[in-house]
Amino acid sequence: MSSEKDEIIEPFLAILLLCLFPACAGAYTPQERLLQATNTYYEAFRWGKVQKMSEYIPPENRENFVANQNIAFREMKVVDYEIRESKFDKDRKNAWVTFVFSWHSKDETYVRETVVVDRWASRDGKWYRVGQTILQEQ
Repeated sequence: MSSEKDEIIEPFLAILLLCLFPACAGAYTPQERLLQATNTYYEAFRWGKVQKMSEYIPPENRENFVANQNIAFREMKVVDYEIRESKFDKDRKNAWVTFVFSWHSKDETYVRETVVVDRWASRDGKWYRVGQTILQEQ
């Protein structure tokens, strides 16, 4: 005999498990995987965590990427960023992410803003940042 309390708790536990283990509930869509990748990458960018950023760079480009980013982050500080837009190709294998970041040189306090479009490509279900175009720099 189940009580009213059990009838409330059992569905609650099922929902809780789905929230805690979403991979078990089904596959992520390409958009969801890109959102997760870009959020992690740009948050790492915001704080200058180059090693974390490099996880989203194709393995064959990582060493050069890390060296270049370490130089850049020695000279600049990112103040903030905002992802403005994401666009996919029709196959959902490539995406273009427009983001804006505010930054300043470590020896200045003048804050600048740069608008960038990053190209992302899906390889074996993982998204990698494979290109970058600077649209506007102030």
